[in-house]
Amino acid sequence: MYDIFDYDRFGFYVADDNITFVSKIECVLHCNSRNINYKWMFNEQFYDQIDWTVEPRANIHELYARRARELREKYDYLVLHFSGGHDSGAILETFMINDIKLDEVNIAAPQLIIDPDPNDRTAKNTYAEVALCATPNAQYVKEKYQPDLKISHTQTDKLSVLELLDKDWIENTHGDLNPGGKFRAHANRLHTRFQDLTDRGRTVAHVDGLDKPVFTIRGQDLYVVFSDFIRFRNPDLSDKNQVSLVEHFFWAPSTAELICKQCHMILNKINSMPDSLDFARRMIMDRNDRRHHDWMASIIYPGRFLPRWDAEKAKNQVIREWDAWFYQDTNTEHYQNWKKVMDYLNVTLDTKWKKHDSIYLGLHRTYSKSRKIGRIKPNTI
Repeated sequence: MYDIFDYDRFGFYVADDNITFVSKIECVLHCNSRNINYKWMFNEQFYDQIDWTVEPRANIHELYARRARELREKYDYLVLHFSGGHDSGAILETFMINDIKLDEVNIAAPQLIIDPDPNDRTAKNTYAEVALCATPNAQYVKEKYQPDLKISHTQTDKLSVLELLDKDWIENTHGDLNPGGKFRAHANRLHTRFQDLTDRGRTVAHVDGLDKPVFTIRGQDLYVVFSDFIRFRNPDLSDKNQVSLVEHFFWAPSTAELICKQCHMILNKINSMPDSLDFARRMIMDRNDRRHHDWMASIIYPGRFLPRWDAEKAKNQVIREWDAWFYQDTNTEHYQNWKKVMDYLNVTLDTKWKKHDSIYLGLHRTYSKSRKIGRIKPNTI
């Protein structure tokens, strides 16, 4: 078990001079000025307790259900942040088929498109999934399984703008430089009732899916690592109430066995292929590609049946194709506040921290220490 008020469970950075940070921007600026490096630490005291080379005997659906029950027992009010994609869809099905009560499904997007084009699968049309997938799936669960489920929608462009009207917006971010994502560290602000519940002494969990296992290969051995991409969804320390309000369903202190099972399911599938080693290498090279996510989801979320509608993944973590609403008027105050900080970082930071030498393409991701899963069979073709 873990303490829901322990902020370290969301991961933190340790600079070479042993100073710790929760904000990647603060950490990188600190290390940049001293010409030192840092490490990303993620739940090591929990994840070091199991042997990752041994596949758990429990069925993956049992492990998902165990996690859902844990959250139900820990919190008074559960909110699933639902996109309709692989990860949040698997979470919704877990609660549904195991008859574990969800209190609310919240569907958020910068702009809510009422009548989107289902044939446009480009990344710029990503939020068509609200109308084409997320909303009908949530309604199906409400009608067929959980009649008391609340379904809410939030248009988040104004929330992001509000954050960026503060010239010091960078001080309240964990490194998410994407202007359309400012609301992600402020889940309580999506609806006033979340804060109202907290003020009345009720614990509210904002549950998200976030990510699938991330792998690396050394020789013929497959290892799992944890990316600091997770920081985008972590609660903002400027709001102390939110420390207890965020729960990453798959990546939590209590989920080592669940993640380990996912990893072995993927390794077993790789080893069933005649070009196993070559395939594994391609899988890692293409980890941000839609086909990679679809393939991995088909293994670790077996038997999923709720309908899906997916667009291509974004090519860039900062200037994303679906954020045209933000970039279309560069004279606005919020855009200028964002750009001034970005330009400052671009000039200040050494190129080694930035993707392709530009902060506008983001910071390099950082990974935790690796844990060996097992040996990849050599190719047989």
